[in-house]
Amino acid sequence: KNGGSMKSIMKFGVLSLFLSLFLVASAKAVYLRAGSLTFHWTDWEVRVTDTGDELFGIFRVDQILDENNEIIWSDQQDGTELTGYFSDLTVVRFDGEDAGDIIGFTGGILKVYLDDSPDFDPTYQGSSDPNDYTTVIDGDLWLDLQFVTGRLGGETADYTLTTTMIGSGDDAEGVLSLIGTGQALLEVVGGSAASLFDTNKYSRYDASYNVIGYADMSLDARVYIRNTGVSPYTNPKDGWDVWSKDPLGAHVVPEPSTVMLVGSGILIVGTILRRKARTKDN
Repeated sequence: KNGGSMKSIMKFGVLSLFLSLFLVASAKAVYLRAGSLTFHWTDWEVRVTDTGDELFGIFRVDQILDENNEIIWSDQQDGTELTGYFSDLTVVRFDGEDAGDIIGFTGGILKVYLDDSPDFDPTYQGSSDPNDYTTVIDGDLWLDLQFVTGRLGGETADYTLTTTMIGSGDDAEGVLSLIGTGQALLEVVGGSAASLFDTNKYSRYDASYNVIGYADMSLDARVYIRNTGVSPYTNPKDGWDVWSKDPLGAHVVPEPSTVMLVGSGILIVGTILRRKARTKDN
């Protein structure tokens, strides 16, 4: 009887370990370490010029770094890529494109797809319909995010994305451009990796700097509008009027639940093996 119980427990432990490893593999096909992470990406986007305009763009994640700035994943590592798009960001404030001007947005969604057949093509298709960018959305939905208010207090507290123009200079590829910085907060609402990123790590503030809630990711962008030698600047990159390099500094803390599952499986198996060894010795 005891032997049967021991075998049952042993099978349960092995099964627990197997399921734990399976959950880690399926939930984290892109390997992530618990702790703060930074996503670096390149994006291509349309240019907004007035209130009421809608911002749309596509992106590819280039690297994921841990809190020590060590690269833990790079594009096409293990035959995978992370791509996606952002849309539904409506311009509600447009000061212009001179240094110090602010462009404020409301609304906004961002979706990240995990694809095990890398084929990303950034070429502009003349459309803001995600379905026209098949190489961007042909993977599995990995993260589904929404832009939320409260990135900064004061006059920008009601914007989901705030872009501040800082003047002209070279872009990340050395081309003279108009440069702006953008800031936003995002909340995880779905995707296969949602549970790993739903952390409420970042405080959201109202105009008086009171905490009104929490967000899961923080975005810090640097956007470029390339110079053609005349005003207004416009020099498309892959057909897009605006592009960014490394615009996303999203520091997230994956939940350790799947790691704990693995630990539980190993602990169960280890405990059973030790008990079995003691039984033999006796």
